[in-house]
This record gives sequence, structure tokens and C-alpha cells, in this order.
Amino acid sequence: MVAAVVLTAGSLSADLAAGATARPMVSEALTHHVDAASTNAQPPYLSWSTAASNIQDAVDAAADGDVVLVTNGTYGAGGTVTPGGALTNRIMVNKPITVRSVEGPTNTFIVGAGRSAATAPRLPFELIFGEFYKSKTDALRRESYLKTSAGKRALHLMLADTLQAT
Repeated sequence: MVAAVVLTAGSLSADLAAGATARPMVSEALTHHVDAASTNAQPPYLSWSTAASNIQDAVDAAADGDVVLVTNGTYGAGGTVTPGGALTNRIMVNKPITVRSVEGPTNTFIVGAGRSAATAPRLPFELIFGEFYKSKTDALRRESYLKTSAGKRALHLMLADTLQAT
């Protein structure tokens, strides 16, 4: 069981002055299911029998700390427009959740639209590594580092077995 401790209080200083104490409430993280073959999708997708048919729907239904569990299959539907409306992504995770495949990248595939001349000939993509950041600044800093020689070496060392297998 994954549990998050949430502290709730109204006007904390006034409550404490009146002798009250902040009491933690324990809430269990939910698991939202995704199955590309689902024919009975029902939010919030809490079982395989009501699983979402695309990953984005389950991500949208999830709250902070929840898990989105994706079963084997090819996912080429769904998506959302990025902030600013410049792009539509197959998946946009904009909250602190875990998106996990049941059996990993050898059995779960995410197919993009392939509209870019640079990416279309290389479809389908296989996700072999991912990092997520809440802060755009942190993500851009990490991206800049990974584009350096040292960053590329670090990635190759981290993913040596995976890259050799492909």
C-alpha cells in the first residue's frame, strides 16, 4: 500500500491558539488502469474491467501520488494539447503521478502521430528511458546537460544494456 500523509488546517495560527492540533489524514494512492483493447472505459478506471482505452484519459483522472498502470499493447490514440496550444502530445503528464507499464517497454508501445519529417521514418518509437520534472526550469536544465558530451556519456553508461539489446 502506498500512503500519503496530508496535513489539513484552516487558519492554523488561530486553531493552534485555541488549543487545536493539526491531525494527519492518511489517503491511499489509487491505481488507474489502461488497456488499449478496453471496451468498457469508465472513469476513474480503477479496475481492468473499466480500464481507459488510452493513457491520457487515465492520466487526466489521476490525482497527485496516484499510479497509472498500462497493460501490454500499442497506444496510438488519445492525447492532449500542450500549454500554449503549440503541440498535441500522445501523453502529457502534468502532475506528480507514476505511469508504469505492466511488463515494460518490450510489450507496451506508444505511437506518435509522426507528422514531423524528422520522426515519421523512424516510427514506431519505443520509450526506453524517461524523466519527469514538475518545474520547466529543472527540465530545461536537465535537457541542456544531456545534450553535452558528458550528458551523452552518462546516458550511454546508464542505458548500456538496453542500447546494446536494440
